[in-house]
Amino acid sequence: GLATSEEGLSWEKYGDSPAIIPSDFPYGQSTFLFSFLYENDTYYVYCEAITSTRSGSNIYLLIHDGSLLNMD
Repeated sequence: GLATSEEGLSWEKYGDSPAIIPSDFPYGQSTFLFSFLYENDTYYVYCEAITSTRSGSNIYLLIHDGSLLNMD
């Protein structure tokens, strides 16, 4: 999910939907090791996912331009 904070200490959950879901990745792989970067009004999310055969992993980059709030 998504949470917001004005000062980085007190967080408030935003909405009821997850920000990223398994179907965002091929075969609904298990994901871990997320890294987030925000630059020039663009969010970049790097994450690693275990392959379906569990013989290795893949690294993905997800990109979103603009606000994360009020997305449709």
